[in-house]
Amino acid sequence: TPTPTPTPTPAPTVAAITAALELVEEKEDVDGPDGSVTSDRFARTDSTTSQSRGREDRARLIAMLRETDIGGVIPLLYAVLFHPNAPKAPVALSPAVCTVVLAALRILNVVATIDLSMLQFVLGAEGTVQEMCLVFSRLLANPVTPPFAPVLHELILLIGHFVVLQRGNMDALACPPAPVLAALSSLPFTFFSDPALMDVLFPTLIAATFNCTANLEMLSLEMSPQTLVAFIRRKTGLHEPGFQFSSFQHRFELAARFPPQYWEQACAFYTKGR
Repeated sequence: TPTPTPTPTPAPTVAAITAALELVEEKEDVDGPDGSVTSDRFARTDSTTSQSRGREDRARLIAMLRETDIGGVIPLLYAVLFHPNAPKAPVALSPAVCTVVLAALRILNVVATIDLSMLQFVLGAEGTVQEMCLVFSRLLANPVTPPFAPVLHELILLIGHFVVLQRGNMDALACPPAPVLAALSSLPFTFFSDPALMDVLFPTLIAATFNCTANLEMLSLEMSPQTLVAFIRRKTGLHEPGFQFSSFQHRFELAARFPPQYWEQACAFYTKGR
């Protein structure tokens, strides 16, 4: 009887846990005691940075994350999902694996609130971007059950962070053999009809298609771009300029995931020629 191949324990696991703890501490300092940040999270200012433990500490943390694939989280995710004994889609992931994946995705989403451009750079690097798209595709192929819902929501949030205003990463979502964008647009119907789930999915669809004709054409095979226009219009005017977004409570808001200054351009893009 052949000896089963042991499930690998990725070397960066300890580094990932350490990085997560450091991120939480740094995030608290950046946000302040009330847990709020300005809605313009796409470009940090010196005044925001000065609220942290110091520019040098923050710079060292960001450099560490850049050099270690976000504290080892990326290789951890890939190893957990694609080790030799891992179940193949559409077999559901085990609760234990879902717990690890959920924690890893949350770490990456926290990093996005600290330095979005750095996260996009690391996830979009040559070699890494292919691994991340495989991770995205595997998770999107998992059966959508209630226990898996938190993982799926964090995944959709992360994909939006990965691509927003980043054309190279947007292009990666359409690459074969299993385009991530096609999987997103094929999620269960409730994501396109339930307002709460639309709030989860639609900002990522907007981030993935804005000013990218090829991606919009792929999405248009499953839904009308006018649906995205209607979604943006419903969100317009809900928040006053300078509205304070809680780092956790409002992280799925459209304004926290796609900058409001581009909303009118997005509506025009989705309407043009249609």
